[in-house]
Amino acid sequence: MNNTEDPAGRIPRHLLPHINLVSSHRYPAQPHLSLGTVVDYLIDAPKVTRDIAPMSWQFLDAPPDGTVMLQWQPLGHMGTQAATDGYVWAGPEAPFTTPNRGYVWRSLDKYTMNLLMRLPECGGVLSQKRFPTSR
Repeated sequence: MNNTEDPAGRIPRHLLPHINLVSSHRYPAQPHLSLGTVVDYLIDAPKVTRDIAPMSWQFLDAPPDGTVMLQWQPLGHMGTQAATDGYVWAGPEAPFTTPNRGYVWRSLDKYTMNLLMRLPECGGVLSQKRFPTSR
């Protein structure tokens, strides 16, 4: 695949809201992820996808707590609406900006109450944090 080809262009439009283009590279599970670690991962992302681990389309079903993964977002097809991941998220994502290492990083955060009771304690809160980047 050349760099100008859009991977989502080969996927039927009705499937895009349900599948994720995910790197096979596995990051260590982390209960708390610092912005510095996220910046390191994102700076290394082009090398990871080009030289280390391929990307593949996958259906996600509620990844375990602390899961960190590198995903590609088909902005031209879905905007910032993320594909399903097995959780029911409450409300829209909230945008935040944070300066780090001379860059201003934008994150899209969303939360859900633990309706699935996947955590030992009742009423836990799950969160998802996405860091969109552009070329």
